[in-house]
Amino acid sequence: PRLTAEIDDQLWTLEPRLTAEIVSTTVQHIDNLQGPTAIPIEVTVTEGFKKTETNSATMTQRYRLAMEASIGVEIGMVSASASISAEFANTIERFSSITTETYWEKTETITYTVPAHRNWKIMQHQVRLHSKIPSDRAVMYAFSKIFVSKTGTFTDNTGWIVNSS
Repeated sequence: PRLTAEIDDQLWTLEPRLTAEIVSTTVQHIDNLQGPTAIPIEVTVTEGFKKTETNSATMTQRYRLAMEASIGVEIGMVSASASISAEFANTIERFSSITTETYWEKTETITYTVPAHRNWKIMQHQVRLHSKIPSDRAVMYAFSKIFVSKTGTFTDNTGWIVNSS
């Protein structure tokens, strides 16, 4: 959606800085279909927000030095002159970049038991914020959900899985 000025002499548009993409990611997957016993596992899940920002600067310095010398001689009706000049130019360019990551998150390690003869995975929603400014990025780590199956595939009847990766 774009907002545009309704006045004829205004030449601007208001565009959203960020666009959001929701993705369901697999945090851990254990295939215990052939296993005769349950498997205890520890899973680390992070919920929260991570913002990445990159700032860069370029500094350019230009130097120029010019020198000129001349001499003139006159003897009677004869005159002579000579001149010499030299010029030196140089450019120095420096580039600096700093990336900062800011976290507002909570990380938990939880012990689960994967049942015997089951396919098991835990998935998590991520909201990835893409910016028109290339140096701005943010990811929100949201809800997690466990899926259990008696086969090699998982069924999601609730529509929870979005753009799986």
